Amino acid sequence: MGYYRGEHGYLLMEAVVAIFIVSTALVPISGLFTQALHTIDIAVEYTTATALAQEQIELFKSKDDLFWDNIIFPYQVGPESISGTDFKQTVRAEICSLDPQYPVKQRIIRLSVHVEHLGGRQVTLVTYVLRELPQFLQ
Repeated sequence: MGYYRGEHGYLLMEAVVAIFIVSTALVPISGLFTQALHTIDIAVEYTTATALAQEQIELFKSKDDLFWDNIIFPYQVGPESISGTDFKQTVRAEICSLDPQYPVKQRIIRLSVHVEHLGGRQVTLVTYVLRELPQFLQ
């Protein structure tokens, strides 16, 4: 292979410069992947917490008449750990402050479920339920 005078080592220098440029470009891209994985973990925690809270709301709304006949407001359960998860939940039911309170059995109940991950992230879902409560019959 014939080299021209003064060309020894240019191929090696070009390869080193190309590797430096490519590695300089890849470092920020790898940082984006790390940030994306962290964001996915946060999204999974929020989604799981929201699903757990929604499930608890549905369970609470489906309670039988015996439960609703004997409930005392404000009602609170928790904070308690949810088995098999790293979450704690608190359920709270209270008569809504906007309830007109005229002499009927139906009351607007504010139901809130607070779910907290042990890492500190938390979700609170609030819904309103209209129920007949015999203890308010006048």
